[in-house]
Parts: sequence; C-alpha cells; structure tokens
Amino acid sequence: VLTTPTPKMGSEDFADMLLKVPGAYFWLGHEGSVPLHNPGFILDDGILPVGATLFSRIIEQRMPLVA
Repeated sequence: VLTTPTPKMGSEDFADMLLKVPGAYFWLGHEGSVPLHNPGFILDDGILPVGATLFSRIIEQRMPLVA
C-alpha cells in the first residue's frame, strides 16, 4: 500500500459530483506494467476484492446506522 504516492496530474469530473453528494475516490493499483486507457491494458482480477473491500469499509464507517 502506498499512502504517499508520487503526485500526478489528472483530470476528473468526479469533484463536481462530490459537491452534490458525499463520496470517495481513490486509485487502485494493479500488477501490470501497462497503464489504464491503453489498448494493451489487461485488468488484474486479483485486485477486485481489495477494491470491493475498501469501498464497503468506507461505507460501513461513514454511513449512519439505520434502525
């Protein structure tokens, strides 16, 4: 886990959505050497449980309990 990665310039519209509703955005790495948005990119299925767990933990900690 890299908690202090090298800063990268990016362009994302997600910030506009966060002005309206709470949310989370994070970069989830993979084992491959080909970057995303490249025709040679192959999804590393092994990372999917990590991403799903991360999202579910954020929800568990941030959403109020409903009785």
